[in-house]
Amino acid sequence: MSMLEIGDFTGWPNGKKLGVIGAILGIIGPFLTWIAIDSNGYEWSASGMNTDAFGCAGWICFLFALFSLALLFTGWKIYLNTEGTLLPVRFPLIGLLGLFMLMETAMYVKNLNDIGTPMSGDISIGIGLWLSLVSALILLAAGLIGTMEEKKGATAGTEGGE
Repeated sequence: MSMLEIGDFTGWPNGKKLGVIGAILGIIGPFLTWIAIDSNGYEWSASGMNTDAFGCAGWICFLFALFSLALLFTGWKIYLNTEGTLLPVRFPLIGLLGLFMLMETAMYVKNLNDIGTPMSGDISIGIGLWLSLVSALILLAAGLIGTMEEKKGATAGTEGGE
């Protein structure tokens, strides 16, 4: 297998391409700065993995993105049996993980206004939180697009575009 074959995305369905991009961003995002506080010369910042500042939000985003990437690359075929019909649920599961990541990160974006500094200062959202938020939106979109592609592939009698 040559390097051209490894990096060639032309045969991948759009849902899988989006899922891989979203998962990689979701893996990187929690390690970058999520919040920065500057108050009268005192500067403090925390990444998403800082459990003192965010509980386990960064870890949750990281693990959801990692699990989404595992679902995309392992080729697991997960089906739901409903009335004798097998429905693929790999992409809906990725979309659901993206939705949970979106709720987790949006909660922190919303709550930043509630955080007050004892002295006058600035609180800013770091690139890691924005990256995790964008990752969640991309994974949600990947789940929706991948589900439509799998449904279209199932009705055409193919293996869901893979």
